[in-house]
Amino acid sequence: MTSLSLFDLIAVLLVLTAAFGWINHVVLKLPQTLGLLVMALLASLMLVGIELAFPRMALY
Repeated sequence: MTSLSLFDLIAVLLVLTAAFGWINHVVLKLPQTLGLLVMALLASLMLVGIELAFPRMALY
């Protein structure tokens, strides 16, 4: 698996931030800062869970 360049990593983070912001605005309706914090925590826990479930899969 190839690693992401700095440009690709920034692009992925911007897209995820926009998607999480939209989900918060439409579904959760939390204040912007709190909504993004909750979404980032859930995404982070999901990555940890995937790594525990599939230890041979390198996510980073």
